[in-house]
Amino acid sequence: MITLADGTTVRFESNGEAKDIMVNDGFAPVCTLYPGNDFVVETSGGNYKITCEFGDIMHVRKI
Repeated sequence: MITLADGTTVRFESNGEAKDIMVNDGFAPVCTLYPGNDFVVETSGGNYKITCEFGDIMHVRKI
């Protein structure tokens, strides 16, 4: 889990190589990512690009 500058939290749960991405306190995933895919989270502090790799790895980068 990571907390962004404005307090938004992003976390994931692995399901094989797929990663279910959850934002804030929600239990339902906002998306499911596979290695090589990305998703943009829009926050009041800016936009963040989320990508993942094989294994339990998630990258969050401000764009």
